[in-house]
Amino acid sequence: MSKYMWDWNTVLRIIAEIFAIVGLLIGIFVFWGKRKIESYFAKELKDHEAKLAKELQDTKYEIDTLFDKVSMVQKKEFEVLPIAWDNLYEAYRCMEVYLFSGIELYNFTDWNSSQVEKFLRDKQCSESAIAEILKSGNKGAKYVSMQEEIKKVNFHNSIYKFNDYINRNKIFMKADIQIAFVEAISFFTKVLSTLKKSDNFSDTGDSITDLNNFKNEVKAIMDKIEFLVQKKLQFEKAL
Repeated sequence: MSKYMWDWNTVLRIIAEIFAIVGLLIGIFVFWGKRKIESYFAKELKDHEAKLAKELQDTKYEIDTLFDKVSMVQKKEFEVLPIAWDNLYEAYRCMEVYLFSGIELYNFTDWNSSQVEKFLRDKQCSESAIAEILKSGNKGAKYVSMQEEIKKVNFHNSIYKFNDYINRNKIFMKADIQIAFVEAISFFTKVLSTLKKSDNFSDTGDSITDLNNFKNEVKAIMDKIEFLVQKKLQFEKAL
């Protein structure tokens, strides 16, 4: 009986030792597993933070790059608009000369060739024009005709220069401003191609009214462009 009890106590002790060992192993496993999980998540968190930091840096770079491009376009636009306006005003000035300015008539009948040549040089006529006028049978009429042609050519050249500048730089302009400039070019072209010069208009009230209407129409376009540019400048200043 004593031996049996001893064996039972031994079994209980062994079982207790086993449970202790198992508990220790479980504790070790839990501790190791916890450390392992913490290490895994810490690495994942670190990787995720690094990824977010890189994405943030890339996004910031893209925003800065885009902002730089926008700033460059805006800067270019502010460079382009004054020159475009100068070209517009020059075309308007040439239109006024073409339509409204008369040419003083000269009767060269009593002038000798030297006097005519001096007069033409004082008027800064080209050598070819001087030669052509001097050999003409009606020097006065030829002078007037050539001056009229010069006014027309100057108007044509101013339109071409204006149109060429707008076409080369319209990418830097807002759509509404670009459209207004193109509208002005179309009007100048219409004047050049379809209207008579003021000298050829009869002195009727209707003719004078027509010419004034032409002038008022282009002035309205110029006022619209001025308004759009001023509006843009105020908007950019507010930014």
